[in-house]
This record gives sequence, structure tokens and C-alpha cells, in this order.
Amino acid sequence: MVRAYDKLVKHRVFRKGELTKGKFKPKWEGPYVVEQVYDGGAYQLIDHRGVRLMPPINGGFLKKYFQ
Repeated sequence: MVRAYDKLVKHRVFRKGELTKGKFKPKWEGPYVVEQVYDGGAYQLIDHRGVRLMPPINGGFLKKYFQ
């Protein structure tokens, strides 16, 4: 069962400085910049003004932002 789940799940990895979109409300928001990467897949995000948005967020709630 675990192997079947792992085949379907996309593990997203972002690096510091990458642009992302976040699923914090029913619609995707962003872009946000990855400020810091934590062990376990959590990310600290900032907006375009450099303001921290919230506590670190799980990478499962993020998507890569394409311009």
C-alpha cells in the first residue's frame, strides 16, 4: 500500500530564491520567494516586498511558479 502511494505522490523540492505559488486559500496565490529551506520539507516564504508571510509551510502546499 505504501509503495502504491509513493508512486503517485510528487515530492516537490524548492531551493532558496525560487518563485513559488502557495495554496493558502481556495485559489493559488503568489508568487512568493523561498527564503529558507528546513529539513523535512518545510519552507519559509517572503513576498515581493520581502515581508515574511507566515510560519514555515509544508512543501505540499506549494507549486513552482512559471513566468
